[in-house]
Amino acid sequence: MPILVGTDGKNKMSKSLGNYIGINEPPYIMFEKLMRMVDDNIIPYLTLLTDKPNNEIQKIENIIKDNPSTESIIKYKKELAFTIVENFHGLEEAKKALESYGNQTKIGVFKLEIPIGELDENDNISLIRLIMLSGKASSKSEARRLVQQGAVYINNIRIDNTEQLIKADKQITLRIGKSFLAEIQWGNKNE
Repeated sequence: MPILVGTDGKNKMSKSLGNYIGINEPPYIMFEKLMRMVDDNIIPYLTLLTDKPNNEIQKIENIIKDNPSTESIIKYKKELAFTIVENFHGLEEAKKALESYGNQTKIGVFKLEIPIGELDENDNISLIRLIMLSGKASSKSEARRLVQQGAVYINNIRIDNTEQLIKADKQITLRIGKSFLAEIQWGNKNE
């Protein structure tokens, strides 16, 4: 069995190399990672990850070789991403992921509940603590690094202040990098 190359097209797929697509990731993240992968992965992924007949894969390979236009690449990446998401999450979730692709608002986005005990007396939480509670950083220094790299957004506004306090408003969207998006819910705050 051939080794599945990662989304970078160079190394084997590996979480530690950051070039992986997790089978338990939300559908829209799987879809977006597949759309961002290198173009050279289309044919190997079709071969190894789908049930598409070899003669159809060969036709696609020939079309891409003869017409490597952006439109044809995007078309086949979307078909591949849709098929893979459908295999892991079902038809409805694949449709939602396709519809969400390229939009700021994602359908079926991850809901992250933050216990109200994490808020201070003014209903604020530190950005660093919020990142750690999201599971995207295991330490304060790792969370600070994400902020300093410009990878953290609250409601689509980049936050680069590591000391930022976040007000526990009714609706907050946390985005970290290109592959993590969560809607924040505040425990029993509004009950």
